This record gives sequence, structure tokens and C-alpha cells, in this order.
Amino acid sequence: MIDQESFCGLIERIIFHNSENSFSIIVFLPQAQQSVSPRAGFIVKGHIPAPYVGQDVEICGSWTTHDSFGKQFLAASCKQLLPTNASGILRYLSSGCIKGIGEKYAKAIVTHFGKTTLTVIDEFPEQLVMVPGIGEKRAQQITESWKEQKNIASLMVFLQEKGISQILATKIYKKYSDQTRAILTENPYRLAADIWGIGFLTADAIAQKMGFELTDHRRIHAGILYALKHITTSGHLYIEQEASSATFHTLLSLDTSHDTMIADMLSALCEQNIVHMFTSEQKKYVGLHKHYAIEQRCAKLLG
Repeated sequence: MIDQESFCGLIERIIFHNSENSFSIIVFLPQAQQSVSPRAGFIVKGHIPAPYVGQDVEICGSWTTHDSFGKQFLAASCKQLLPTNASGILRYLSSGCIKGIGEKYAKAIVTHFGKTTLTVIDEFPEQLVMVPGIGEKRAQQITESWKEQKNIASLMVFLQEKGISQILATKIYKKYSDQTRAILTENPYRLAADIWGIGFLTADAIAQKMGFELTDHRRIHAGILYALKHITTSGHLYIEQEASSATFHTLLSLDTSHDTMIADMLSALCEQNIVHMFTSEQKKYVGLHKHYAIEQRCAKLLG
């Protein structure tokens, strides 16, 4: 197992950033080196949502060696840290990450509130109008943007606590936005249906970390559909019902005592026209209803 290390520091320079998947290459300056040598940073690669120069972050990962560029740090996670001193807060607000605040207004706000600036924006935003040049409209824009940034940071922490990688966390947030926490809490198996690159096994691992039982009806529902979709990778549209039972049990890690539960779910899916069961040459088959419907339409066209 590769040993992982954690560092707190700031983003000194952004070499590359892909806004679609958040993959970034940055120069990272560890906190311990900031007062010693301003050029003691190192290269970090990983998925960092919306990075900006001067951003305080905590990275966790391991060292790797690139054939051409030498030693680099591969970040498995990157957590934004809010600055606590006036100079750090000024750098943070000057980055443009909060709508309504540029360098000019960042300097004015920090000059007025000092190291309590972020507390004021978070808890007493109505006081922003006390800063010369900031009216109610700009104060409202700042407040809303701050809340959005705070929600994103909170959601990223929530997702990573569930064992979700930075890249998957970014995909999930882009899909569900502010509804992310509510959707995952209600049914994490939606991930497999809604987001390309996340299958049942990944969604199931996330659900297990969230405390979902192996016999949860949402899990059985998703598992059956995954198994029936998966057989198409072998060129089949249907599977014999007897064989399907063993397939479902293996995938769901359930024994034969749960036969009734699986059978009830299959019946419910059939009633919803999601799954179709039929008999051919005295053998019973099960598959996705959409495949059966396509076959029937093709047969009519050819007949």
C-alpha cells in the first residue's frame, strides 16, 4: 500500500486546469516553506475544482515520478481552506472567486473589517454596506456568491467522506448541483442511472458507506437492472429465469432466503414495464422490457 501524505499550503501557480473534469497541474507552496523560501513549491497533479492563485488548500496523496518532469505529488483529494489572517483574506477575495468582489472591493472590505472579514460576510452580511462604494445590490450579490461557494465546499467534503474521489465528486455536483446531498441521502443508486462512468458497483460501495442495508429495496431494484443490462455485453438480451436467480444472488451478496424479496421486485418491475418475463420453448426468460418491445416492433416490420 502506498503511503499517503498531507500538506497545507497555497496554490502558487496554475500550470493547467481542465474546467470539464477539474484536472489540474499546479505549483504548490507548503505552509512551512512560505516564510522560508517563496520558491520552495512543488508540482501537484489532481482534480481541483476552480483553483486560483493564492488559494489555501489541504492536499492528500502520494509522491510519483514522471519520466520527463521528475518528482511530483499526485493528489487524491484537495480541500479548500479559508484564510485566517488579513493578508490571506485579501488574497482570497482578490482572486475573483466571490462574485461582486474584485481587487478594489477586496481591499476596501479587508481594510474595513480586517481579519473578521469572512465572519462578517458569513454571519453579518448586512454590514457590508458600511464599506465605502458597496451598496445593497452588490452586498446581496456577494452574499449569494459566498453561500454558493460555501455550499460547494461543504458538498465536496460530504462526498469525499463517503469515499468518492475528487473527479467523481465533481461529476456528481455538476449533475445534481445543490440537490446533491438530498439525492444521495434518499437514493445513491440513482448515480448509476444518471451519471456516465458510475455503475452499480460504485454506487453500491457509496451506499454501503452511507449505511444502506444489503436488503434495501432500492439496492435490489438497481442490482436487478444492472444485471439485466450487463448480460447485453455478452450479446444476450435475455437470461433464463433459473440462471438469473443465481446471477442476482451473487451480485447482491444475498442467499436463497431472499428469493421472495427478489421475486417481488421482479414482479414490480414487470408491472412498471421495466422488466419483461416470458416463456419460450418451455423455458422462462427475463430481460429488459425495452429490448422485448424493440424485438416485437422489428418482427412486425419484417412480417
